[in-house]
Amino acid sequence: MSTSSAPRVTFRLASLLLAFGCAVFAVGVLRYALLPSDLGLPADQSSYQNALKEATSRTAEMMLAGRVIFIGDLLVAAAALALLSRRGYLGLDLERVGWALIFVSFLPAFVFDSLMGSALPHLATDAPGSFAAFKSWFDFQFAAGNIPFGVGGALVFFADSRSPRPLLPAVADYLAVAVCGVALIGGLGYVLGLFVGWQVNGPPLLLAAIALGALGIQIARQERTG
Repeated sequence: MSTSSAPRVTFRLASLLLAFGCAVFAVGVLRYALLPSDLGLPADQSSYQNALKEATSRTAEMMLAGRVIFIGDLLVAAAALALLSRRGYLGLDLERVGWALIFVSFLPAFVFDSLMGSALPHLATDAPGSFAAFKSWFDFQFAAGNIPFGVGGALVFFADSRSPRPLLPAVADYLAVAVCGVALIGGLGYVLGLFVGWQVNGPPLLLAAIALGALGIQIARQERTG
């Protein structure tokens, strides 16, 4: 009686989706970077009045930034979900947990990026009295999402660095772990009310997206060669 082995599961499409999603996400981050930091990033509540003034003249820019990055959110979240079962590290589910946390980190992003791309600009012009409340919600969701993203990204890159067949150079993996750590610190600092710093909540996301995109390309290349 002959037995046939189960076909090997590949993750080439998921990895290409990750690379493409990260590219769209990075464009969205750059669109956010064109906005004043107290408008497009978590800011101190004392700056909300100034953010309102800025928002009234930047509604089109706000909507474009929010909508572009929202598409990136959807694509990267779907890729992370598809990559959940890619591989283990020394029998541990380190990478699986990492991808799961990256997916979870985009749940609040679905909220605050869609808010930036739709309601927040209209509130600035049509209901300015409500702007501060929704900006506070935007800021909290933004910073809170950085927490699981920072932990999950660090786990994924650490798992790659310790893999028998790492996909990225060790220095790239460790730099990516450090960048994700900065995002984690920035998110925790804001959520816990310890400090406010746009430098640790915005720029790390662009660098992490570039690193994840590179990882996606390398996964696709590995899957192609077998």
